[in-house]
Amino acid sequence: NEARARGVKVLPPDINRSEGKFSVEDIKATEDPKLIIPAGGFRVPLKQISGISAQTLQNAFENRPYRSFFDFVARVRPEKDELENLILAGAFDSLTPHRRALLWMVNQALAQSRNQPKENTLPFEFEEPPLPLDLPDFKSVEKAIAERRLLGMDVAHHLMAFERSRITARGGLTAAEASNLNHTEPVFVVGNPIRLRFPPTQSGRRVMFFDLEDETGLLNVTCFDDVYQRDGHKVICHPFVTIRGVAQNRDGHIAFMARRIYAYEPNIKDAASTIPLPFTIGDFLMT
Repeated sequence: NEARARGVKVLPPDINRSEGKFSVEDIKATEDPKLIIPAGGFRVPLKQISGISAQTLQNAFENRPYRSFFDFVARVRPEKDELENLILAGAFDSLTPHRRALLWMVNQALAQSRNQPKENTLPFEFEEPPLPLDLPDFKSVEKAIAERRLLGMDVAHHLMAFERSRITARGGLTAAEASNLNHTEPVFVVGNPIRLRFPPTQSGRRVMFFDLEDETGLLNVTCFDDVYQRDGHKVICHPFVTIRGVAQNRDGHIAFMARRIYAYEPNIKDAASTIPLPFTIGDFLMT
């Protein structure tokens, strides 16, 4: 999220390009594809994808490059769930960006791979079946939800970006906008609460601190005991919250003092189908 805010592009995992760890790559400029930006992005490694075994990763690296989805399956021979995770994480997008079409062909690709010769022999050529490209592909928000679930991070967009128009229409601000407010100015923001802290106080009254994350960055939030006793459970038990309060200038840094906290029900949950939204509740809970 910080990288995107600073203009560094996050590149999805790729079966032909990802390395063993996160790696830096040159990228083409959005405005002019002929312009190359040195070290303009970082590539997510294949091992970041949940559920991929070490053996499959080793096979994937040893047999590169791959000319197609079927070529990969024939030579790497992943398990079905591994192949599905690779597709949903975007690892085949550079070859075939239609993820739903690839999912439809998983069983056929695996069956065809079993007809290949044993290891240490040259694979024979076979005619690859056509992909069902007439199927509607997943929506951008569906892809983003799957990536967050499988990678533990966002690639092209933070999930809050898909809620932004709805929040803005009701007068809500982004974390970046709230960070530029004047002292004591009222505002409300919506985001994913992370890094909860409960430091000890001299009075013994509980004070809760956390960071509210959205697609523009982080906002430091303070909840004093009365707000915590009434609304604190919503921060701990819900992946998204709406916070109303006032800006506070703390030695030149704008923080946010919460006066009310409400659970926020995102529209994107409808796109998640039967899977829960991929957010950790009470992330990094500390006392």
